[in-house]
Parts: sequence; C-alpha cells; structure tokens
Amino acid sequence: LYPNIDVLVPNLKAKPFDDKRVREAISYAVDRKAIVDSAYQGYSAPSNDFIHDDFGAPAASQPFAQNLDRAKQLLAEAGLPNGFPMELAYNAANVGAHSEQVAVLLRSQLAKVGIQVKLNNVASGADFDTAKREGKLQSWLATSTPLVPDPAYYLQVFYSTGGLTNLQNYSSPTLDDLSRKILETQPGPDRDALIKQVNDFLVGDMPAIPLVDSQKYYVFKKGVTGFVSYSQGHVNYYDISGS
Repeated sequence: LYPNIDVLVPNLKAKPFDDKRVREAISYAVDRKAIVDSAYQGYSAPSNDFIHDDFGAPAASQPFAQNLDRAKQLLAEAGLPNGFPMELAYNAANVGAHSEQVAVLLRSQLAKVGIQVKLNNVASGADFDTAKREGKLQSWLATSTPLVPDPAYYLQVFYSTGGLTNLQNYSSPTLDDLSRKILETQPGPDRDALIKQVNDFLVGDMPAIPLVDSQKYYVFKKGVTGFVSYSQGHVNYYDISGS
C-alpha cells in the first residue's frame, strides 16, 4: 500500500488562486494521462479525485477530466479571459527526478488556456521546504505521503485547518467536520459514505490539483524474502534476505 498523490499545490493566499474557479480551470486544463504516460512512463495512474485508489474508498461522483473549453469558461467567469501568469516551483527531492518533466508538461498544457507558467527549479530541498512554509511560493509540485494509510489521517494532515502539511492555507468548516466524523466512524458502509461525501466536496472546492496516484516499484531476483514496503515507501533493508 503506497497511497501517494502527486499534486499541484496553489498558495490560496496568493491571487488568483483564492478563487476556486481558477483552481478548477487549472484542473480542467491538465491532461493527467499524458503526464503519466510521459513523465511516469506509464508506471502510475492518473488521479480521478482526491482519495488514492489504494485506500479502497468510494470514488467521487465526478472524476477529473480534461476539458479545455470548460477551463477557458471558468477563467472568463473569474475575470481572466486571457489567462494569467503564474510561477510553479518544484524540487527533485520532494517529488522525484521526474518532477522537472512534470513541470514542463504542465507548462505546455496550461498554455492552451492562456495560463503562462514560469518554472522555478529550487535546487535545495531545505530552501524549498522553507519557502513553502513561509508562504513565499505561488504554487508548487508536491507529493502527499500519509504516515498512516487511512483517509481520515490523510485528510487531517493535508486538508484540515491547521494540518501539519496543509501549506496551501486551506480552511473549510465542512471539510473539518467531515474529516472528524470519518475519524470517529468505524470501517463500514457509514464510513464509506462519509468518505465519498468528502471526496465529492473536495472535487468541488479544489484546494489543490491532484495529478497522479503514484506507485512505487521494486525489482529483485527470485528467492528474496522479508521485503515489506511501508506506507511512506520506506523499506527496512536489514529485514531482507536471500541468495
């Protein structure tokens, strides 16, 4: 189980990302399958919503889809009929060596709806993390890696008000209430219904733009035993043995 979602994160305190129509427009402009096929060489899956498929949770009612006409319409409604300039920061240590290729693809895709993306390759991982936490970046690429592979923990950490890695400054009483209810509800139909409800809500509010449900692959020869990949992709190599 490796429920990582690679996302484009907008700083919600930076205009025009405080307007959810702009965030929706970006989502509609993105061709997630093209990103998977190219930057990930097919070894992942396009994000359909905010909950990784590995959680085994119900999908959102309206999955993500590219729709350039809808993206342009939303930008026009937001008062940006000609698009707008934005800066997209990335760091290879944060998402992976493929982050630059993802950024370049996003620049090309968003240009089709008039969004002019300036890429900012932040070489230092420490500088990148500091800039995010201090609100100095307009948008950036990130990966959500929950320590506990459960939707309740994932929502609390990444999207609840004051969440540890909620660096986009998102705050929603609806999300906070639903995530708390999920945390307090035992696994089963009632919990699944709540997860679907919060998934639908996030797709409508778009606090970030999920891109790829990433997967991690390991290759080893026959006879290897003791291999376990934990939720954050961590492997205890001292547990592995084999000839």
